Amino acid sequence: MENNNNSHSFPHRSLRGPKGLLFGVIVGDPVQEKMQRSLEQRMAIKFCVKLEKSAAETIPMLKKVFGVDCLSDRQIFRWHKAFAEGLEDVNDENRPQFQSFK
Repeated sequence: MENNNNSHSFPHRSLRGPKGLLFGVIVGDPVQEKMQRSLEQRMAIKFCVKLEKSAAETIPMLKKVFGVDCLSDRQIFRWHKAFAEGLEDVNDENRPQFQSFK
């Protein structure tokens, strides 16, 4: 494990993802780890959109890879639609303002 240069007291580790991609995670910080998993899934959704996969094709692939940590079907559909309509940024702060269905 390597320590990052931030003021965090958590050790830092890198996870090897699909095709050798590295994802940094702060070990022991559940909020940080959840945010990282969500970011990875948004990147995967965007990748599927670029490959012209439908949302219905994307969902089972994400469920296979992320298992119990997978986003809900509704979230996957919403992100898929946003990326298909031209959203480029995968960061959550810039997410589209989804309509709530009540």
